[in-house]
Formats: sequence, C-alpha cells, structure tokens
Amino acid sequence: VKCLDWQEELPRLKKLSPSSIDAGSPENSGVEATAAAAAAVGVSRLSPQEHNCFDLILASDVLYEEHHAALLPLVIDRWLTDDGRWVMALAIRDADMLIRFLQGLVWVNLLPADQGSIREDSSTVHWEAVCDASS
Repeated sequence: VKCLDWQEELPRLKKLSPSSIDAGSPENSGVEATAAAAAAVGVSRLSPQEHNCFDLILASDVLYEEHHAALLPLVIDRWLTDDGRWVMALAIRDADMLIRFLQGLVWVNLLPADQGSIREDSSTVHWEAVCDASS
C-alpha cells in the first residue's frame, strides 16, 4: 500500500486553482498534510521514479467533487505506462462533471477524440469505443 495524493497534480492543471478545492474536507488538506498522515500510519508515498510504471489502473466511484473530474485524468496519465490500461466504474452524479472528466481524458490522450464526441452544451455524450477489448 502506498499513498497517492491527487493534489500533486494541481501544478499541471491550468484551469483549476487550489482555491476551488474544498480545503475543509480531510482528503483535501494539502500535499504536506497528506504525506504526514500517510507517514504516521507507516504508508510511504509513490515516488517520482514510479511515474508511468503501472500497467493497469482500476478505480471505482471516484467522481464526487468538481476537482476530481479535472485531476483524475492527470493522475492516470502520470502513473499509467504508455501501453497500460485503465478501467473505471463511475456513477453519473453530475452530467457536466462527467463531460469535463471525458474532456480531460481526451486532453491527456487517454480517450481517443476521433472515436467520440462531446457537445459543448453538455447535452450529448457519444462514444463508440471507451474500452479496448482486443486483447
């Protein structure tokens, strides 16, 4: 078990400022506080040497707050190998947030833009292939 702090991706995200994260939530207490909490229970952090080393990333129910939609594509991009796979199960709680999440996946090349479309007014999401079942 290792600590992964999504807030480490904030510098890579130009459209989101730290002020738009609910700092009152325990999970949003900042990089240093998260590192200290992990160390207190004997959990080390993932190191920069481990970037792009995971062949598979699994996630479930990870879109709760607006900043999750913006940060999650960056987190996946940082830790997944170039030929790795990601699998997610998501409850659609907020259609606009899901649209922003999909746009982020396209932006970091984790979802093929040429196989789907997202209308800017968030009224339509269309994707032909989100998962690659070829292997």
